[in-house]
Amino acid sequence: MDALEKWLEFLVEPKSNTVRQLELSNEEIKLAKSELYRLSMDSNEREQYNMREKAIYDRISALENAEAKGKREGRLEVVKESLSQGLEISLISKITGLSEEEILKIKKDI
Repeated sequence: MDALEKWLEFLVEPKSNTVRQLELSNEEIKLAKSELYRLSMDSNEREQYNMREKAIYDRISALENAEAKGKREGRLEVVKESLSQGLEISLISKITGLSEEEILKIKKDI
């Protein structure tokens, strides 16, 4: 089935088994079907859909922030331990990816 036939199938019968199969292998058709579904909702359904979508994005954002915080805390611990072991600041910088200025600031704070 060529691209034109796939799109014709989608336009003629978006709920067909063929279109369901196409969704698995064709990202554009999957997105188009999702958009068609969203557009066919009434205002209450659309509001609920938007709220669920926002909740998902909020959760993803929270997880990304937590991951970034964990990485920062991990680097901070590596810096503190490296300083306590007497490693040179230039080596600590290479290990952690932090600048020497950032490491000196951490050293001053501990």
